[in-house]
Amino acid sequence: LMVDVDTAVPAAPGALDLATVSDTGSSNTDNITSDTTPTISGAPVEPGAIVTLYDSDGTTVLGTTVADGSGNWSITPSSVLSSGVHNFTTKQTDTAGNQGPASAPLAVTIVTGAPIPGTPDLTTLTDSGISSGDNLTNDPTPDFSVSGVDGNTISVFADVNNDGVFNAGDIALGSAVVAGGVATITAAPDMLDGPYVIRATQTDLGGNVSAASSPLAITIDTVVPSTATPALDLITADDSGSSSTDNRTNKTAYTINATGLEPGATVELKEGATVIATAIVSAGGTASFSLTGATEGAHNYVVAQTDAAGNVSTTATLLTVTVDVTAP
Repeated sequence: LMVDVDTAVPAAPGALDLATVSDTGSSNTDNITSDTTPTISGAPVEPGAIVTLYDSDGTTVLGTTVADGSGNWSITPSSVLSSGVHNFTTKQTDTAGNQGPASAPLAVTIVTGAPIPGTPDLTTLTDSGISSGDNLTNDPTPDFSVSGVDGNTISVFADVNNDGVFNAGDIALGSAVVAGGVATITAAPDMLDGPYVIRATQTDLGGNVSAASSPLAITIDTVVPSTATPALDLITADDSGSSSTDNRTNKTAYTINATGLEPGATVELKEGATVIATAIVSAGGTASFSLTGATEGAHNYVVAQTDAAGNVSTTATLLTVTVDVTAP
């Protein structure tokens, strides 16, 4: 009978590694994962040795395996692990039953369940409408601010189907990392004019993607109001000339009506570069200007419109009113 006596304690296993398939973080070497049963491997041990994987306390066994003929091995925990940092260690037990010391720990962070981000909002500089909160803009690449968790990534998309899920047909607008509780994303490429429903998702360090945020309804309008359609007219009651359409008057206070304007726009009546009066265009595309203190002579009036999205038209000479208050 030959007995092979082996009392030599095997060495501590070499460096441990989180398997690439389990490392779901932003890098496949950051040891951050959303996998609650992550696979751990390491440097080769003695061929045929039993490798045991331990949790942070060094006593809780997460799994065992037998190294192959080259000493290679990997272990996937048999039970789901909690969120947080786990300092994994291993020990090898050789074929004679000698167990060696523990390996150096491998710190793996398990992250589960990314929180839903805040509702996207057009930044004040981007919201070019009459109000900074009307979500109207003439910027085809608007900036959105979204609240989230520092270090996480916020992604913004146009929810074309308005179903609350990013899927085929939706438009990915961009992503940014949260810093100071907020991520700012500039849409790219250019967005076409029209209404959109904007939502955001948040991806945590473990690669978990949250459900979509509440929606933000915006409208992009880059069309400058027309200068071809507006028309100015001195009202009949103030047109005292030989014709009710000759735009001659013996009054220094009179009213000018404007038609063919863009509903909701702000329209300025100018004489030269001087703004004489301002009005909001009605739903029917009209505005009225009541002027006082006109001097004798010809007055050339032009209008310029700023629509609700902030687009400004050029000006055009549209009406000449001649004031004559001198009796013959």
